[in-house]
Amino acid sequence: MVRTFVLAYDWLLAKSQPLNAEQIYQKMLPSVGTIVVEKDDGSSSMGTAFLALKDGYAVTAWHVVQGAVSASFRFSTKEEVEVVGLEDKDVKHDLALLKTRTVGINLLPLSSSQVKVGMKAFAIEIPPCRT
Repeated sequence: MVRTFVLAYDWLLAKSQPLNAEQIYQKMLPSVGTIVVEKDDGSSSMGTAFLALKDGYAVTAWHVVQGAVSASFRFSTKEEVEVVGLEDKDVKHDLALLKTRTVGINLLPLSSSQVKVGMKAFAIEIPPCRT
């Protein structure tokens, strides 16, 4: 399964020296991870999430965490932190804001501009976490 999260970041492209795709990937990867979820019906799920807004908060898709009884956030470095709760959700837009035990990790700034047809967007693939 390929796990991706598509983000449009005009702020990365608007610098005097625009970043190329590899530089954008390297800059974003430390803030992106995999959410591993155990659900109340005994099933499990995985999805991609990214750290944003303020320390300890991760954004993911609501359908990934809906019905969760426990979850963890795993970085590409294999570091894993506990998800301690659901802070907020937007079912209509399939978004969830999770509270994690992360501190001091770079947060991805969210763009306030509207996404427009033709804007550059990048899909960040999380390298497989091998145990």
